[in-house]
Amino acid sequence: MTREIESSESVSEAVVEAVSEVEDCPPRSLPPLYNTVNPEALDKLFNRTNNAVTERTGHFTFQYSDSIVTVGEDGYLTIQESRQLKNDKRFSDDN
Repeated sequence: MTREIESSESVSEAVVEAVSEVEDCPPRSLPPLYNTVNPEALDKLFNRTNNAVTERTGHFTFQYSDSIVTVGEDGYLTIQESRQLKNDKRFSDDN
């Protein structure tokens, strides 16, 4: 799943909402994001200025709950469930 981070939400809020949607569960049932990554640092890393340009370039990928999350400089999140990665030969331990 790929989704744009809305201007009205922080990156960390968008991550929790997107993961809850992919994993089909309420956001409150997910583990605290701060157990995985510092939400304030994540928000600052991909902070958008008034002209909607990030202050940094690149992306950041991490595992949260049962999903792999990638936050991109373009203002989009990509969420993939970990079990999907196990079926992807590029990410299997058999290589």
